[in-house]
Amino acid sequence: MDKFRKEFPVLRKGIYANTAVYGPLYDSLLDWRQEHDLDFLLSGSDMRGEALKVISDTRSAVSTFFNCKRENVALVNNFSSGLNVLLEGLDVKKKILLVEDDYPSLNWSFEKRGYVIEYVKLSEHVEEEIQEKIENNKIDVLALSLVQWLDGFSIDLEFLKKIKILYPHVLIIADGTQFCGSTNFDFNNSGIDVLGASAYKWLLAGYGNGFMLFSDQVENEFDLNTIGFNAADGNFD
Repeated sequence: MDKFRKEFPVLRKGIYANTAVYGPLYDSLLDWRQEHDLDFLLSGSDMRGEALKVISDTRSAVSTFFNCKRENVALVNNFSSGLNVLLEGLDVKKKILLVEDDYPSLNWSFEKRGYVIEYVKLSEHVEEEIQEKIENNKIDVLALSLVQWLDGFSIDLEFLKKIKILYPHVLIIADGTQFCGSTNFDFNNSGIDVLGASAYKWLLAGYGNGFMLFSDQVENEFDLNTIGFNAADGNFD
């Protein structure tokens, strides 16, 4: 344990208890990042192949870690930017179900785009209320944090799987930022259609790192115009 503690300089000052906001940087990660940047500084475009390999290897690692198809993994700067890109391709006529006072980056992204939105209050009966809203209000999209940022409330993952079985047309979008890394998680068998996370918190990936995981259903529900060379995997066709 002492060996691991020494990796985190911030722990020399006391107990660090704010990983929910920002995961502490550690020595070996900083060393890797500095060496990587130094290679860019000295090699310029000759480093391009290595940089693309890092991105490719990272997608593969995320795919394996969370059991999601590699081609259904996107690497993003953080959850907020990934979700906002995604919602640019979601029909504004969709009816959305949110949890009141959920993480601002989640709720605001829907609220600022003019969707018709229903809400449930966070309580010990939230799962029952979610199901009731879906049943009676023709909900198209359920979006929520797997772990609530205000009080640490954790949604029942088996409940989400049940919702997907009962209402397969409902897209389930989840913020996993306060969840991923806390327990084993099998995305392909979760019933969730989109899971995004800022990986610089509990996953300790360092700033500027996040990911999005997608089910096969998502491709038919979104019409995205955002594209770039790496997003196309270098395929000019």
